[in-house]
Order: sequence, then C-alpha cells, then structure tokens
Amino acid sequence: MYYQNEVTGTHSATINGKPTGLAGCTKNATCDKASDCLRANEALAHREDMNPNNSLSCRYRIPTVGAKTTKVTQVLYSPAEFDTMDGRGYWSKRRGWTTIDKADRLTPLDAHYLNLPQSLCQDRQWIDDPELSVTASTSVA
Repeated sequence: MYYQNEVTGTHSATINGKPTGLAGCTKNATCDKASDCLRANEALAHREDMNPNNSLSCRYRIPTVGAKTTKVTQVLYSPAEFDTMDGRGYWSKRRGWTTIDKADRLTPLDAHYLNLPQSLCQDRQWIDDPELSVTASTSVA
C-alpha cells in the first residue's frame, strides 16, 4: 500500500502521510515530469523555479504516489495454532487466536510493546500482513 501524496491548500500538501508546506514550480508547462509531480498542481499559489539549471533530473520533483506505508503492516502468527485450530493462527487481543480477517494489525513500533501470548510450540512470530500485501500488489501499476 502506498501513500497518496496530495495538495491540500494553496501553500500545503500531504507527502508520505505528513502535512507540509509546498511551493509550486514555474516550469510545469515545459517539464517532462509535470504529469506526476505535485509541484505542477495549479492550486499552489506560490511558484518558484525548481529547476533553474534545466537538468534532466529535477531534484525537487514530488511524485503523486509516495513511499510505501508502514502504518499497519504486521500480524502475530503461529504456524502450530494455525494447523491445529482450523486456520485460527493469528492473534487478536479481544478474541485470542483467530482467523486472519479478525487479527489485530499493528505497526512495528506497537508490535514491539505487545506482551506476546502463549502459543503451541512457542512458535509465534510477527509477519507482514498477508492481506496488506495482496492489496498493495493489486493497487499499484
């Protein structure tokens, strides 16, 4: 899953999930990267020459599709619980060992602070969210 970078006001944008100030570029009509650059957005009031040397690779381009999001990426998984409990090998704080669709999704930071539950064979482990991986691979061209 990727962040959608977007202009949010005449002097602002959200880039990789974070609000920031943003200036537009005066070369949006001649730049070959303008179709995929937030600085070309007509809503931006302040404009500067972001590529004064006309270099082939503009250092100030901000793509409309941002970095991969790590907001919700991991689930706690136990292969032994999965095998012996009819596919209920994913952890939920409210339900205990459950199916993937009811599992808790945590950021790596939140996962670090979770007290790990007991599992058969003590084989519990953090894995990337399988549902998020499917969404990411189908939503980005």
